[in-house]
Amino acid sequence: MSTFRQTLLAAAITVALGASGAASAQFSNAYILGDSLSDAGTCGGARFTVNPGLVWAQDLGKACGFPITPWNQGGTDYAQGGVRVTQPSAATPRGFPQRPLSTQVSELLQKIPNLDPNALYAVWIGGNDLLQNV
Repeated sequence: MSTFRQTLLAAAITVALGASGAASAQFSNAYILGDSLSDAGTCGGARFTVNPGLVWAQDLGKACGFPITPWNQGGTDYAQGGVRVTQPSAATPRGFPQRPLSTQVSELLQKIPNLDPNALYAVWIGGNDLLQNV
């Protein structure tokens, strides 16, 4: 099984079992990329899908012992509501930059050019691409 698949499986098990300190010890940090389903509050602190409440990435971070906060607040969540994989999106809130997944990846690699092999990297995106193409 590839390392990426093992990491995803470990993350799913961690969430399913309500991770304890022992489960969180396998990851050094968590980096999140994607759209509104993963956005911890990039646009003025509001979350698109669960306001109030936490998005799944924040629940995962909480279970693993990592605070998941938006990249523009010094955090590790690069996700932004309304974005697409590579193209500009009509769903991006007015006044906020277009940050498709391709831009989020570039931002992460600029901040951390040598990615941590022990960190959890999660990507959830595609819903806005479907909405704008169907």
